[in-house]
Amino acid sequence: KKMNLSNVELLGQLNRLELNEVIKQSSFVILPSECFENNPMSIVESFAMGKPVIGSNHSGIVELINNGKNGFQFEKGNQYELTELIIKCSKMDIEEYQKLSKNAYRFAKENFTPETYYKKLIKVYEDALVKK
Repeated sequence: KKMNLSNVELLGQLNRLELNEVIKQSSFVILPSECFENNPMSIVESFAMGKPVIGSNHSGIVELINNGKNGFQFEKGNQYELTELIIKCSKMDIEEYQKLSKNAYRFAKENFTPETYYKKLIKVYEDALVKK
């Protein structure tokens, strides 16, 4: 299925400043990864900017994207399912989009701030000391 969407642009490799600017101007970030990634920072960074993510249902991606809440998942390698999701998202009304965006931002705030990370790290150390 050929995708003819005027609002989709493939950009290739960008430096960090260019990438952040593109993400800020985007509605969604697409991560069609087939690599094994533990905690894809591109998703965390996108969520921190309030950008929902469309990602493959593979590896650590599935732990971050709550399908329909802060983004969407598609079957790894399934270009047709990805195409359908992009089309669906391009037709999304503003209220539905804003809900996804707020959920993405909230997920990042609740799980990836320095304070949250510190609390989780301290808990690991405390648990290790108790088991000793």
